[in-house]
Amino acid sequence: MYPDRNAEVKLAEALETCRWLYNRLLEEIRKAKESGTPLRMYDCHNMIPSLKVENPSLGNVYSKALQMVPQTLWANIRGLAQLKKNGRRVGRIRFKGAGWYKTLNYNQSGFSFNGNILHLSKIGDIKVKVHRPLQGKVKGVVIKREDKKRYAIVQMDMEIRLLPKNDRVVGIDVGLKSFAVDTDGREFENPRYLGKTLDRIKMAQRNVSRKKKGSNNREKARVRLAKLHLKVNNQRSDFLHKLSRFYVNTYATICVEDLDVKGLTEKGHSRGLHRSIHDAAWARFVAMLDYKAVSAGRRLVEVDARRTHNAVPDAAKQYLKRLGTGFTTVHFAVSWSIGMRTPRTTYFLQGWDIPQSL
Repeated sequence: MYPDRNAEVKLAEALETCRWLYNRLLEEIRKAKESGTPLRMYDCHNMIPSLKVENPSLGNVYSKALQMVPQTLWANIRGLAQLKKNGRRVGRIRFKGAGWYKTLNYNQSGFSFNGNILHLSKIGDIKVKVHRPLQGKVKGVVIKREDKKRYAIVQMDMEIRLLPKNDRVVGIDVGLKSFAVDTDGREFENPRYLGKTLDRIKMAQRNVSRKKKGSNNREKARVRLAKLHLKVNNQRSDFLHKLSRFYVNTYATICVEDLDVKGLTEKGHSRGLHRSIHDAAWARFVAMLDYKAVSAGRRLVEVDARRTHNAVPDAAKQYLKRLGTGFTTVHFAVSWSIGMRTPRTTYFLQGWDIPQSL
């Protein structure tokens, strides 16, 4: 998005107003819980008209965008509750500080497209770069702020286009030395984008720490640091999108380990190992496989990761031992076990140099 100065000011004011509403509702939820009469999301929606009297700037934001603020708040509350239910240590949901609220959600109405012009209610016309044709019925537009840039995320109802059917099946094992090794013998190197940029990030972080809080120099240093983090995230997303698209286009059934990534990052005290696990982004890779498989008519199978090495047949272990004891051999062993846990075992044996009889 390329807003002019007037639209930029209105967008900033709308985000700040939504941040105020988010914090105000969270405050009311905490007070109600302490008094023994907890609020529901429905109650939060009903509070918005009365809060417009308290803060008249709420009237300068499109009503639908305001109604989505309680939705965001309660989604965060439910997310924390689910983590606590799963045994995680979580605190209370926090108030949004200045600059922390980053999205405006125009759901179902309040927007329109006219070529490369996006009209937002109570904001105005904004020039945008549409990087792909809008196919389907537009259901919503989410305005997202990433540092100094603005992005419009378009939500559409599209007809699912199924890929041509095939009977190919693959098992994928993810790791750190190699990002992924599959049962057809492919091995994809772990790009380690964060590790390659870590020295520059540390230097940029030190520069931010040295600057006086509130100064223009600190803001410039913060922007440089944010750009480095954004670049790493974009590189990682590009790699994961391309790899997940390859597997969804090629195979009808994709099997992966159901890894507890968060649990792995909480075990032990090795900061370097934990950083490498976060950098690999296995969970994001599986999530991309999941939604792309659904939209393409493919099937994703998540296999219990426990005892996968023990599930490898003894004959296969002996054969792999004769091939060598390198890292790839271990990956093949895990991929084999993933394949053996699916009903279409024979497809995992095809394309290997391992005889089915062993």
